Amino acid sequence: MVKQNRTKLLILGGAFAALVAVAIVAMVKGWGEEGELPKNSRESASSASATKNGRERQLLAALERASTINPSTDGNKLRAILRPVAKDFAEIQAGDERGKANWQKVVLNRAGKRMDGLRFRIPDGPPRSLYWATILPEGGNPDDWRLFAPKGEVNGYMTRKMERPERFANLPEIGVKPATLITQRLLADRLETGKDYAIWFHFTSTEPVELWVAMNLLPQSEGDLRTVDALGLKQKALNATTEAQ
Repeated sequence: MVKQNRTKLLILGGAFAALVAVAIVAMVKGWGEEGELPKNSRESASSASATKNGRERQLLAALERASTINPSTDGNKLRAILRPVAKDFAEIQAGDERGKANWQKVVLNRAGKRMDGLRFRIPDGPPRSLYWATILPEGGNPDDWRLFAPKGEVNGYMTRKMERPERFANLPEIGVKPATLITQRLLADRLETGKDYAIWFHFTSTEPVELWVAMNLLPQSEGDLRTVDALGLKQKALNATTEAQ
């Protein structure tokens, strides 16, 4: 009886060892030699990398073409070039709290194409007005920028108000001086909720440019605000600057 049990145990042990061996062989084949990823994983990663590289090449080519267009005379052509690649612009994180600015530092023109852009999305829900400001170095670089919609048109134009940053008490520390504070707005009746928007920038040189950007998208119920109030920009003195937009 003992001999029969010992024989059964030996048979079971041998079967278990065989199963383990089969599993190890399958695992080694799956991972390939030298710890490589399985073939399907490698192919998926390669495909994703190729897609990313293709989009980057498309973006750079579009920026180079767009930099040669005069927006004053060929604005439609410029927007047609940039619309397909606007989804790959750097994204601005817009706030929704009145009087609170979320300043973000961005570096544009990294590729030296003299053209670049930022994007943002107006969320679904009640109509929202756009209030935004940027701090940029003086000297005409960038020398132009405008709002556009990757799909459709923008029904309106953002007028620009130039201010001296040193006249405000709560701006971020500016690395490049002298600098200019630009404030702009576009009210809710000119914008669509649930839609993507972008801002293109044209540069006079191939050098990267550092900008500070703040944006709020506030419900129309907040009323017709000045941009400095919508973003909570505090003037150092009542008479230190002219009436801001």
